[in-house]
Amino acid sequence: MRLPRAQGRGRDTFEKVLAPAARLLNGVGAEGLTTNQLAGESPVNTSSIYTYFSNKQAILMAVV
Repeated sequence: MRLPRAQGRGRDTFEKVLAPAARLLNGVGAEGLTTNQLAGESPVNTSSIYTYFSNKQAILMAVV
């Protein structure tokens, strides 16, 4: 997981991924979560998700 260097917009983007990730985890579980689902549920596209998180495991760790 790579935390945003910039304060404002980068931190906002990072946070915009975490809330939908938590909701999806409650619904589909860790095994069912995909970055495509996450991109569909958040205002952040898949490539931007990978800017902040190297893989699904990094997303899960950030949510926890």
